[in-house]
Parts: sequence; C-alpha cells; structure tokens
Amino acid sequence: MMTLSDVIKVIKGSHITYFNQVVTGIVVRAEQSYPGALFIALPEEKNVTEAVKRAFEGGATCALVQEELPKPFYVFDLDSEQTLLRWDALKETPLCLKVPNTLDALKKILCFWKQKLSLHIVALVGCGEYCIAQQLIVDILSQRYSIRSVQEPRDATDLAIEVMNLNKPGERLVVKIHPEEVVSFCEFAVPEIFVFMNLNLSRDGRKKSLQEKGLMVDDFIERVQASSLSKCVVVLNYEDYSSLSFTQPNRSKVFSYGFSSQADLWVDGVESLGVEGIRLRLHHRNEIVHLRVPLIGHRVVYSVLCAVAVGIIEGLNWQEIVNGLNVSQSQLRLITVQMANGALLLDDTCDSSLESTLAALNLLESLEGNKIFVLGDLSDLDERYKVGFEMIGIRAAEVVSKFVAVGEQARIAASEAAKYGLDEGLIVRLDDIQQAIRWLETKTKSEDLILIKGSRNMQMDKIVTHLEVKA
Repeated sequence: MMTLSDVIKVIKGSHITYFNQVVTGIVVRAEQSYPGALFIALPEEKNVTEAVKRAFEGGATCALVQEELPKPFYVFDLDSEQTLLRWDALKETPLCLKVPNTLDALKKILCFWKQKLSLHIVALVGCGEYCIAQQLIVDILSQRYSIRSVQEPRDATDLAIEVMNLNKPGERLVVKIHPEEVVSFCEFAVPEIFVFMNLNLSRDGRKKSLQEKGLMVDDFIERVQASSLSKCVVVLNYEDYSSLSFTQPNRSKVFSYGFSSQADLWVDGVESLGVEGIRLRLHHRNEIVHLRVPLIGHRVVYSVLCAVAVGIIEGLNWQEIVNGLNVSQSQLRLITVQMANGALLLDDTCDSSLESTLAALNLLESLEGNKIFVLGDLSDLDERYKVGFEMIGIRAAEVVSKFVAVGEQARIAASEAAKYGLDEGLIVRLDDIQQAIRWLETKTKSEDLILIKGSRNMQMDKIVTHLEVKA
C-alpha cells in the first residue's frame, strides 16, 4: 500500500503523517484515471489544466504537476517552504503537488515502490510477436511467485506504470522490450534480470553487426555496474557472449546459456519425440538434469534454456523448474487436432516467422505419415517476403507429399517448390481459407499428417478451429 505521505516523502524528503490517503495506483493519461489514483502530468502534456480536470473527474485523489494551475486547484509547491494544508481542510478542493520535473518524480516513486515490495523485473530483449520463452518463464516463476506478464509496451513510461500496478510483495513482472529501448528503460529502473535473445535487428529491420551488438550490451552492462542498488544479471546466448567484446566485462553479472559446455547452463542430448515434444539433458555446475518437455521442434531449445536460466537465477529448485515446464500453459505450442476422417492437423499458426516455418518443416520431416503442407501468407517477413517464401518452397520440396498454397504470397513458395522437384500435380493453389477448409474436408485421408502455417491476419487458425469442431 502506498499513501500520499509516501509520495510526498519520496519527492520532498519529509514525511507528513496526516496525509494517509491511500494511492490506489498511478496514471499518466487523464482518461485512464480511476478513484484513488495519482495522476502525473508528464512534461509532454500539452494542456495540463484540462488534463488535470479530466483526471479529477475520473476520480483521481491528487495530481502531480510542474506548473501553476488556476483555481479551483490547490497547488502545493514541494520545493518551497509553503505550509501544506491538512487534507480535511481542503474539503472539495483538488490537490496538486508541484515539482520541478514530473518525469523525475515518477522515477523516484517507481524506485520507492520497487524497494518497498521487493519487486523484480524480468525483461526479455529481442523476442518475436509470439514468444515461447516469455510464457515458459512465467510458467516456471509462477511455481513460487505471483507473476504478471505484459507484451512490449509503447515506451518506458508505460512500462513504469506496469511496475506501479504490481501490489504483492515479491511479485515478478515479465516483459518484452525492443533492443533499442533498453537504455531508455534503464533510466527508469534496471531490471533484476535482462534476457538478451535476438540482438540482430534494429528498428528498420537491418541486421546489427557484432560491433553494434557488443556496444549495445556493453553500454547496458556499464549502466548496471554504475548502479550501486542494482543486482541485475544479464542472460546471454553463449554464442553471442563469446563473440562480443566488452570494454569492462564483469563475469558475475552475466549468465550464459547454449550448446557449448563453456556456458553456465548448457544442453546436449536433444532428441525429437515428434508430436510428443523433445527430450534433452541440461548441465549447470555439477548438476545434470534429464528433461522431457512438451514442446515441438529443436527451435524451442533456446527458449527452454532462457526460461531455465531465469528460474536458476531467481533461486528456484529443479523440481519447481521441471513443474513449470510441464504445466498446462506451456503445453505444445504446435497444437495437434484430429479430423473426423482420422487425419492429424498440426496447428502452428501462432508464429508466422520465416524461421519458425522452416523449423516446422524440419519437424514434419521427422514424423511418419503422408505429409501435407498448408501455407498461407506470413506477416513477419516484411520486405524479405519473396526471398523468404522461396526458401520455404525449396525446403517444402524436400519434405512434403502435397503443397496447398493459400493466398498470393504462398504461391511464390509453391512455384519455388515446383522448380526444386515437387510435381505440379501435388501442388494445390487456393484463394482463401474457405476453399482450404473444403479441400481438406474432401481430399484428405486418415494417414495424412497436415501442417497448417500462416499469419493470424490470414486467419489460418480458423481452418483448424472449423475442422476441430467438426471432428
């Protein structure tokens, strides 16, 4: 619980006991105000008077501003020797606290709240739209802690508000942030754990050089070292860690994972169990743990390593980690559904990247059955889509018995598959998912194994939903 006295003490340095009104939360957008909230008018707010008015209409108990306001607002300057009125003397007068910079005030309040409740932030850098690692981390940490998980926020301020919404002692916030937002977020609060996953891409889609990646991580580590309050651990793929050069390396703050035995956490003995998942062997210090994980394909191994690394750093034991990897939320991401005719559908529409599509084809190759590949357009390829679909077509020609292309982009892959040896008679070109549903209902048999791949925008998942309902 935070009171208005706490807010004043954090900013001004003096405690006022009779201002014990509970602050139920913090908002920086007036339209999001609710009873008991503290509204903070950030420096970029264009019309502070109007924003504060709307915040109080929404139920805010107080506002933090950095300028004088007209009546009926009562503005108390926390930088002055002005005597603050008692709360009961204010009656219906809206109270505003004036500070030199409201953004700095938000940072101080955030720091106070994190320390008061011993909150931990786990930040994942370089995740895709659908991040298996994020869900696995949530599954593992929830074996011991209260967890909140959020997707990539718009900016560091939004992320600060997410932290302020945590209200349980020891609660963990698991959040994705873009690599180029790392430094700006650290200006608010350095996470306890920073997991660097894919450091390759910049905002414009350009691949970063080793030097650029090294400078980015190095800059972050220097900030961590400069913070006497932070006990942040940086989690890195060992391949990245070993190839990057750091100006001031600090081994105690880096936890590496990978296939190399030089990593802090390393894996070997990876074996695909088909639709049943994977089997692998983990090594950490002198411990060896054999795992069977209900996730499909070798591409998930790095996600498992990330999640286990976070669990180890957070002090969980192996039983808790294993339980977390096997709870319902982290069951097969590639969902299997049996059709009425006995054919098996493999639904991998949750991830529409080039890498995951190629990995799904690799998995399909390892399974027994008559392999049919149903491909829709992929939203994650951007300007690379033509080359990406050509790569998919080449791999499909090596794996599948029949290729069903849904949409214009998917036809590029189908044509490329034909160039690389897949008979034209085994290629079906369709315009939409309705045609795909009808084809699957009438042209498939019990021995068929059907991989469904495509973006959510194409609604390829509705193919599976429709056929599962009928099954």
